[in-house]
Amino acid sequence: MPKGNGIYSNDRDAGAPEDGSILAAEETRENSRSVPGAFHIPGPGQEAGPQAGLPFALTEGVQSQEQRTSNIEVDVVVESATVYHDDVVHAMIRDENCAAYIYGRKFNLFILILPCLAVIGACIAIPFVILDRARRWNQDNSHSRSKSRCEEIRKVVSSVSTSESLDDTSSSQNRALEWLCFHDGSELPSNEQQEITQRYILAVLYYSLGGSDWTVDCDFLSAAHVCDWFDIAKDDKNTVMGVTDCNEDLKVTTIILHWNNMRGTLPDEVQFLTSLENFGLVGGPLHGTIPEGIGNLVNLKNINFMENRLSGTVPESLSKLINLEYVTFSINENLTGDLDFLCPLENMINLNADCGVADPKLTCSCCNLCCAATEHECCVVKPLPWADIGDCVPTLPPELRGEDNPFGD
Repeated sequence: MPKGNGIYSNDRDAGAPEDGSILAAEETRENSRSVPGAFHIPGPGQEAGPQAGLPFALTEGVQSQEQRTSNIEVDVVVESATVYHDDVVHAMIRDENCAAYIYGRKFNLFILILPCLAVIGACIAIPFVILDRARRWNQDNSHSRSKSRCEEIRKVVSSVSTSESLDDTSSSQNRALEWLCFHDGSELPSNEQQEITQRYILAVLYYSLGGSDWTVDCDFLSAAHVCDWFDIAKDDKNTVMGVTDCNEDLKVTTIILHWNNMRGTLPDEVQFLTSLENFGLVGGPLHGTIPEGIGNLVNLKNINFMENRLSGTVPESLSKLINLEYVTFSINENLTGDLDFLCPLENMINLNADCGVADPKLTCSCCNLCCAATEHECCVVKPLPWADIGDCVPTLPPELRGEDNPFGD
């Protein structure tokens, strides 16, 4: 056998012992080392002393005696050997190649260790599997709750938006619903219908006017109550913009967004902010038409859509707004129609539009100010507390606006 295999039979060049072969040690003194405890237990009629081909055993008591009376030297310790009879020895022998002989057969120790490693691995893996399943269950359960909550929220906002707009993944309505369902930090319960509706409408306004590009985000889409969705503009006057006022019922009464890099169109959903009193969207430039539903804002006192690119006819539904005091449509050169339907409103103080050109698209016989969009100039045609008839003042860009500008914020 090759050196170091740990067991010698009569044939030194033999390979690993075959199944059932008898293990024995052969006496040698050359290049050997003393191995205490490996000795021969003679069978019946056999002489004492090591003989090739005979079984070996280890017995601690005999070992000490044999060490005193014999100097047997073998190459490798037979770590354990049990003699069942003279023909069969069960032994475990370890060599430099980490191999073992069991019942005379060679096994790789790594293969023997694999089942143990598998058991250890299972013990380690099982808790992780259990934790992973628990996590998945929690996620599924959370997703199920979120889906159920979203369905309830959709029912609430369906009172102000159409199903088509809610289903259109490119719409501001769909994005607002998605935000309200899955990203709104307030996590309002679905039975808070008033606040859910307000948050949804303002989120639609945010997405419709390109809120992600606003100069001042006004804290829109934050976890705060909508009445706290405001901020201070970085201008000389420290203008407060966003939701700048609410009533005692925490309903929005004032929205001011002036010169805030707004882009987009006015959404129909604004008409459901029925407590709104002041609505100013100045210097967007916004495009598209003024929604017909704006006539449902029965508490509205002030509308200021100055310096935009609005087009189409001004809706006559505004005539129902008997509380209107200030209405500004100037510097929107593509607005058309006749504003005389607003003349009977008794509370009106200042009405101005682009009626200051030779052939105006938007006519108005009772306007106080008539402006020329192309000239960016407005002239007083009816008395105002701050100006006389015939006075003309240019509309200034925001960086040049001053307190003396009668057309300022």
